[in-house]
Amino acid sequence: MTLYDMRGSALLHPDQHCTHLILNDMHWRILHGGVSATLAELRERCWLLRGCHCVKAVISKCRVYKQFRHNATSTPTAPFPKDIVPHSQLFQVSGVNFVWLVFVRGDFNMKAYTVVFTCVVVHLDLCNSTTVNAFVMAFRHFVVQRGTTSVLQKGCKAG
Repeated sequence: MTLYDMRGSALLHPDQHCTHLILNDMHWRILHGGVSATLAELRERCWLLRGCHCVKAVISKCRVYKQFRHNATSTPTAPFPKDIVPHSQLFQVSGVNFVWLVFVRGDFNMKAYTVVFTCVVVHLDLCNSTTVNAFVMAFRHFVVQRGTTSVLQKGCKAG
């Protein structure tokens, strides 16, 4: 029976060379995963004193892991509309859309629709219906709080 076949019965000391070899093997078995993945895999088989510290020490010496970590891709951000970015003030060029239905509780229950005005930041407002009059009231409320807009785009589309 090997050490890997024992479930939770072995206690490893962090200063032993054998512990570093086992951690290195675990790190390779899980395809150069991070600290939490290596610890999770190790804890299925045995226990390690000062586990996080010891795993970090072993992983920090792995060249493959360093390369993967430094070449991590970032999530691409959506582009701002070309009218907004260069020199316009906040909400001078805005997008608008009715987004979702909400139920407002109070003295009596009522339905309300969320109106979203977008620029670099987001302004949310509530309407009691999706009619033109309700939108005009929400737009007036928006103008009072944020100022007038020179361009109002329908659908909140970027670009």
